[in-house]
Amino acid sequence: MEEIALRFALDTGIQPLIANDIGFAVREATANAVIHGNRENATKEVYLTLERRPGILELRVRDEGGGFDMTGLTDPRASDNLLKQTGRGIFLIRHFMDEVQFRNTEPGTEVRLVKYLRGPAARA
Repeated sequence: MEEIALRFALDTGIQPLIANDIGFAVREATANAVIHGNRENATKEVYLTLERRPGILELRVRDEGGGFDMTGLTDPRASDNLLKQTGRGIFLIRHFMDEVQFRNTEPGTEVRLVKYLRGPAARA
């Protein structure tokens, strides 16, 4: 899914470094969907939706899991979490994207990722 998102971003004329950021965010969202959402259940799917509208790219990653509780997130920058090998995905997704929203879809969770287009990519 990362490669699909990367190609989609590049095809809009977005700068390669920003396209890589989008690809990274989709990779992290997909990993969360597989591991935490679907609990690595091979019978459950993960879906990627890509959309370009005037001035924005919108990507959605949705799983078929049991939902997601945002209150359980910890800050990966907290001293107790600095040496942990997990728990940074959502923090990094938020860093690389302009908007990140989570929605319970019964079943599952959908994460909406938005990148605002600037410069020539916004006008194309």
